[in-house]
Order: sequence, then C-alpha cells, then structure tokens
Amino acid sequence: MKGDLGSFQVYLSQSGKYVRGAWVRSSESIGGDELNLFAYGLTGNHRATREVFDRAREFVGLDNSRPETPEQARRREELAADRAAKREADERRAQEHEAERQQNAALLWSESAPIAGTHAEAYLIARGIPVPPGGWDACLGFHPRVIYDLDTSLAFPTLVCRVDDAFEEITAVWKIHLDPRKPSKAAVANAKIGAGVAAGGAAAHIGMAEGVETALAARALVKYRYPVWAGLSTSGVGGFEVPLGVEHITSFPDGDRPWRKQNNDLVLAEPPGRAAVRRLRERMVAIGIRHDSQPEPRIRTDYLDIWNARKRLEERA
Repeated sequence: MKGDLGSFQVYLSQSGKYVRGAWVRSSESIGGDELNLFAYGLTGNHRATREVFDRAREFVGLDNSRPETPEQARRREELAADRAAKREADERRAQEHEAERQQNAALLWSESAPIAGTHAEAYLIARGIPVPPGGWDACLGFHPRVIYDLDTSLAFPTLVCRVDDAFEEITAVWKIHLDPRKPSKAAVANAKIGAGVAAGGAAAHIGMAEGVETALAARALVKYRYPVWAGLSTSGVGGFEVPLGVEHITSFPDGDRPWRKQNNDLVLAEPPGRAAVRRLRERMVAIGIRHDSQPEPRIRTDYLDIWNARKRLEERA
C-alpha cells in the first residue's frame, strides 16, 4: 500500500521468508507478526504488545485480574449495552436491506414478460441456444427497460432470471442487460448483475452449470432429459441449496484457467469452476445426494461452446 504511511505490506500468504500474516513497513525498517501489527495500529509502537493484551482484556470486560470497581463495572456494562445496541441496529438495517432487495426483485419480475418473441429470446438464439421443445423456462423473463445498477443514468432491455429460495419464493433476480440495437450483451463493464441461483425446473435429477446461457446449452446437450440450473457464479454452484425432492445432481463445469496471480507472478491453482464443483460434490455426498460431473472442457470454454461446436459439426455432416 502506498500513501501517507509510506511503503507498507501485509502478506496474506507465504512469500519467501515472510509467512502468512507477516507485515513490513520499509520506510521505518519495522515489521513483525499479527500481534505486532495490532500494537503498531493501536499505539504506533510495534513492540507495545502489553497494550494489545490490555485492550483485549478491556474488550471482554477484564482488567488485569484485579477486582472490578463499581465504576468499572458500570462502564463495562455500558460498553456491552452499546455493542449490543449496535449489533441490533446493524442486523435491523441488514434485514431492511434484504426486504427492500426482495421487494424490488419481486416488482421487477412482476413487470417482466415471457421471453418468447422478445429481444431476450433473440439474444439467446444469437448465442446459439435453441428454443426448448416445451418453450422457455418459466424462470426467464424480459423487461424492456431496466436501470443499470452501476450507472443509474443508463437503462437497457434486460433478460431477467428469477431466483427462488428452497420454498420457491422469489428472493432476487439476475439481470443480463442487452444492447438495444442488436442481440448481444450491453456494452458496459458488467452486463450481468445479480445474486443467487436461477431455477431450471424441479425434478429428482437436475443439472448444475454456472451461467444461464451455459445451463440452457447443457440442457440441450442432454436432449432435455432433465432440467439444468444456473448457479450464476462459482459461489452459487459451490453453495447451492438443494430443493426438496432432488436426489441426483450432474455438474457441467466451466473450463477455467488453472493458475492465479500472486505477487505479480502466476502460480498454479485449482480452477475456480473445478473448485466449485468439488465443494458441491462434498456437500451433496455428506447429505446422501448422488453427484456426478460431465468432463471439464478445455481452458476458457464452457458447455455453450461445446453445444455450438457440436452444431457446427452436425451442419457439416
């Protein structure tokens, strides 16, 4: 970090001689471990560890094991009451925010129409995704004008994906903002915004992919034998909350890169898509739900790429 403090580094993982949690302030030739960092932040002296322990004892209501005076007891109770009130206020604000988010999601969904014949359908078809034999999934909708969360001066026609909880109540929506002039994503930094998992239909056997388009393509690849849900992110895949009645999940992983950046270098790492499928498998096995996975595609591709490649081969045959 560069700023008023000069050169200051905290190591979040092992790097050479520095272990995780180590820190260095080069401008003053000081450093140490987490305890020294607390001391430095608290007093400006990285060796003042006693003050750290004193503050910790104060935080939990202790004072060097000496008998507590009535004034100290009153002060401790006041601090505890203040902390409890702050926690309660924070929880209330979080609940209000969640309720507002769900209300806005429900309103947006109520204003959305089925995607057949809309710009949203044109976008999916342009991506190579065919209309399912029974029509598009009910969790997909189209809204002609949705304000862009990251710049409220912008609005786009939008593919809206409904996100339900385990009781099939709407909790959020995923939005894929579209270019109004052509069937493609809007030309903004983040055309896909949302949270949660988009339902692909209830069944004893379901599939799980990451993106909406990937899930629709995977469903076509298996000839619509079972629905395929979209986790909408690696965390959505790995933390998927299984609906009642599901007995078997088949994953369709993305072909993510097997490396990551670390200290301006590239190091080998488990690909995010593979890690998400592994977490999902571990959780499913633990609760007695069968899990298997389709092969991981090559790097930087997914099952939409596989579907489109298969279509091209069939067209040439």
